[in-house]
Amino acid sequence: MKEEKYVPPAFLVGVDYPFDDYDTYKALRTRDFVPPASPGGTGGAAAFLRFLREELKPLIDAKYHTQADDATLVGHSLGGLFALYALFQEPAVFQRYIVGSPSIFWNGKAILTEAASFARTHTDLSAHVFMGSAAVRARW
Repeated sequence: MKEEKYVPPAFLVGVDYPFDDYDTYKALRTRDFVPPASPGGTGGAAAFLRFLREELKPLIDAKYHTQADDATLVGHSLGGLFALYALFQEPAVFQRYIVGSPSIFWNGKAILTEAASFARTHTDLSAHVFMGSAAVRARW
C-alpha cells in the first residue's frame, strides 16, 4: 500500500433537514438512516441510499470538479449504522467509508446479520473502511 503523506483535497457535502424543531429532525434522521427491519420493513435507508447514488452524487459531480470514482461516506451513530448498511448493500457506491460509533444495537443488532451475509457472498471488498468506537462511562 502506498503511504500518503498528505490529506488530499476534499469536497464535503452535508445532508441536513430544513426544520428547527428537534423532534422533526430526529424523526427524519431516524427514517433515513435506519435499515429496513425486514423486506417491506419500516426503515428508509434503502431510499436514502438510492437518493445519494442516483440524485445527490450525480448532481455534485456535474456541478463541481470532483472525482466521481473517489467518494467517501462518513457517518456517526445512526449515520454510522447507515454507512454500514450502504457498505453491505452496495459497497461500490463509495470507495471509502468512515464509520464512527455505529448504532450496531439497532433492531437487535440486525446489521451484524447483514455483515455475516455479506461476508458469505463476497471474498473481497473494493472499499477502504475505517471504523472506530469508544465507550464512555459517565459519573453524575
